[in-house]
Amino acid sequence: MLNKFTDVNEQGQFNSAVKKLPQRFFAVTEKLLSGRICIASMAVGSARSCLYIAIQYAKQRLTSGPKGESDTPIFDYQLQQNALMPLLARSVSLGLLHVMCKDIYQNPAGHEHDLLSLCCVDKTLNGWNAERTASICRERCGG
Repeated sequence: MLNKFTDVNEQGQFNSAVKKLPQRFFAVTEKLLSGRICIASMAVGSARSCLYIAIQYAKQRLTSGPKGESDTPIFDYQLQQNALMPLLARSVSLGLLHVMCKDIYQNPAGHEHDLLSLCCVDKTLNGWNAERTASICRERCGG
């Protein structure tokens, strides 16, 4: 793998089939793009799972309501909605980004120069979102 694009001959001279440094870097790292997309896919799936569980729990978990009885789902409270709904909106948006990145990865025509950046952004943002979503959903479920 190390000598696929470059080599050092017996005299110590560096030779490369790819002359420009940025293109050489991309040629070597493009093999890692599929891993970034897989990690982003796992992050998107985990955020969706966390949100599904937290929202379903909030709709079923009853607490004291206006009558003083345990008859009001905690999802009816604005505090619960304010915690979960922005996470849902951000997760849907980042899910759409992820779908776009997968589509461009499968057919990069016209986006060859953007592909590496898009995959890096996709993995990073979806990873951060998954961590934040999991933490807040756990807290909102009483955990």
